[in-house]
Amino acid sequence: MSKRPLFSSYSQGENRVTGSILAVFERLDLSTLEQILRGATEESSIELMRFDLVKPEGPGTVPDASIAASFKYLFEVKTEYDSLKRRKQLDGHLSHLAQGTFSDRRLFVLTPDANQPALIADVNDENIRWFNFSDLNRAIEAAVQGEDVPADERVLLRELQILFAQEGLLGRQDIVVVAARHAYNFYRRWDAYVCQAGRAFRPEIKRLGFYRNGRIEPEFPAILLRRDQVVFSADHASELRKTGAPLDDRLASLIEGTLDTGSHVASHPYQVFLLSAADDASSTLALKEPIIHAGAGRGTAWTMGQRYIYSERLMSEPATTTELDGTTSTASVDELA
Repeated sequence: MSKRPLFSSYSQGENRVTGSILAVFERLDLSTLEQILRGATEESSIELMRFDLVKPEGPGTVPDASIAASFKYLFEVKTEYDSLKRRKQLDGHLSHLAQGTFSDRRLFVLTPDANQPALIADVNDENIRWFNFSDLNRAIEAAVQGEDVPADERVLLRELQILFAQEGLLGRQDIVVVAARHAYNFYRRWDAYVCQAGRAFRPEIKRLGFYRNGRIEPEFPAILLRRDQVVFSADHASELRKTGAPLDDRLASLIEGTLDTGSHVASHPYQVFLLSAADDASSTLALKEPIIHAGAGRGTAWTMGQRYIYSERLMSEPATTTELDGTTSTASVDELA
């Protein structure tokens, strides 16, 4: 049987990713593929092929050994977040799965979502196994790090990991890390970040991090309010207080306080982020230690402006930016203001 082209040329993202996964999978040794599927689903019972020595039991001829395979695995792949909505689609797959005589049947549902889609629980079928691209990526990484995977398979699997990152399937890059020579101390005093008006940030960011002195500080506060073109003046602060909104009142206090200390120019517009406090355990994501920039030195800053990372990648408590960058999209390059 001829193999499909390595890395699909489909123009539609979902088909391109699915075709590329299958192209790599069919080039892998069954033991490697079995290891990856077990790792991604955390299910040890997956067995693509069984090799047995046969023991004599009862009358008749007895072969010395057997190789057996009797399974039917279907895959439903989504590349858009929060897109698994159609129950009829899953019911149809399960109906197809029930056809034929197989000792093992599974419908693998692969999505980029951080948490299992609600539809999986609603369908509640024991043959469905959901996992996300991050799970699959970790399973591939474990396989690649092993000694039993041939070099040519490692190359293919690395290319597949790169594809996942380039397609944005390993989580949302929802944290912006800013160069923060002075901004980190400002945050610890005011629970805020202030920068020039009009500076571009991706709309999906949920948290903000701080890079300074060769390290990313351990606190990643939630962005409670982001507002551009905020004029730092007593009159504007007074207008904000009249709204009665708690965050407007807090913004007014920030304006008044920083004008008193002279840290910002009066009547000048700024962009303001109001942030959760460093000790707010319910809102601020805090690591045990800062992330050290492994290449720290003159002219080798991890970022000179701002850079985006995945919040999911912080769950493993990376000790260095090398570890962080090893699981961060290659698209996460510096975006200078």
